[in-house]
Amino acid sequence: MRIGFSFEGSARSAMAVAFAALFLTSCAQRQAPPAPPPVVATIPQAPPANAQPDMEAVWHVRSALNVGALSCRGQYEVLAGQYNRLLDQYEGLLAQAYKFEESRLAVNELDRHLTQLYNHFANQRSPQNYCQTVQTILARALAADDHGFSVSASLWLTDLEQAL
Repeated sequence: MRIGFSFEGSARSAMAVAFAALFLTSCAQRQAPPAPPPVVATIPQAPPANAQPDMEAVWHVRSALNVGALSCRGQYEVLAGQYNRLLDQYEGLLAQAYKFEESRLAVNELDRHLTQLYNHFANQRSPQNYCQTVQTILARALAADDHGFSVSASLWLTDLEQAL
């Protein structure tokens, strides 16, 4: 009877264990890290130099933000409160923008136009992207004054359109 161990047999066993461990490690399922929260630009966008107020764009931005405040949920629940602050902050400017819309359209045309406008912004291919854009535009708008809002509205409207 021989007692002891063979180095050759131990080396094979150690290699087998190492390969098994390597194999099992490669088969383990790894969970992807959670997605980071969306980045929100809180720095106001500077209005273009020598820009003129665009009352139609002001009203359309308000409509787009309204759709976002009503439809964005989850992490975007705060948009409703921000939108209400926007309504208070720009009450006079928004009234001017609505009067502008009334002056250029007959009553039945205005109703149809407003319905089409809301439906347009409610038809989002990517609600997540749209809600992120609404969040960014609301932050910019709340940081602006009346003039900044009225001359930046056309740029913001372009961003909202692209987010659809």
